[in-house]
Amino acid sequence: MTNKDDSSSQQSEKQIITININGQILQYEHEELTYDNITPIKESDARELFHVVKTLFDEVGIKFALCFGTLLGAVRENGHLIKGDEDMDIFVCDEGKLRNNLIWLYENGLKVCRIYPGVLYSFRINYKCYIDVYIKREINGISIWRLYCLSLSSHEMPRKFFKEYSEIEFLGEKCLCPKDPEKLLEFWYGSNWKTPVTAHNFIYRVKSAHYYHLYVKPKINRVKNIFKFIFNNEYRQKILQRKKETGSYFYHDK
Repeated sequence: MTNKDDSSSQQSEKQIITININGQILQYEHEELTYDNITPIKESDARELFHVVKTLFDEVGIKFALCFGTLLGAVRENGHLIKGDEDMDIFVCDEGKLRNNLIWLYENGLKVCRIYPGVLYSFRINYKCYIDVYIKREINGISIWRLYCLSLSSHEMPRKFFKEYSEIEFLGEKCLCPKDPEKLLEFWYGSNWKTPVTAHNFIYRVKSAHYYHLYVKPKINRVKNIFKFIFNNEYRQKILQRKKETGSYFYHDK
């Protein structure tokens, strides 16, 4: 994982990531965490991890708020996990402060296990459960949703839900959440958010943005890449080589 401040290298056999944070080196074991390879967590394990996160974040001044399934549990389940939840979800607004404290957090027992800069950092204290820390930020680039939306988990979220915050209890800890969590939960999970479901049922982004990214943008990119194939000889040769090696054209750059 790389960005302007951090450099990284990966040893695929052990999935060890090395990052440079302000001249200091941190190595951590990267995990690909998906619904296919994780299982529901025990509330006792979640409570232990959440207490460590809050204690350490408070000590270095990293402000966070609940989101997604964790906010759903705090509101609908009166401060407990929703049944069958596999992780916990919070978000921060200051990615720089979080990244600059990764080594200190690691040394104090909160181990980072996944980093997608600008989007997500995941942490563990053991292998019983983990917590996702999402980055709330401005939408990058030119976007018609930029004026009234911000980005969280790489999805467009209406700014109106994140203008003010209130206090809520989760797993015995007092923490922040968006001031009108019921409306935000309705946006994320639909009008029946109060009814427990077994599937991962969520909306998560502005509908117009969702349909644009799902249907319109891929078509635009395909047309752009076809023109690039016609007028850019270097790109055309790369695609032809890919055709020769794989037997099919693939117009999207990796």
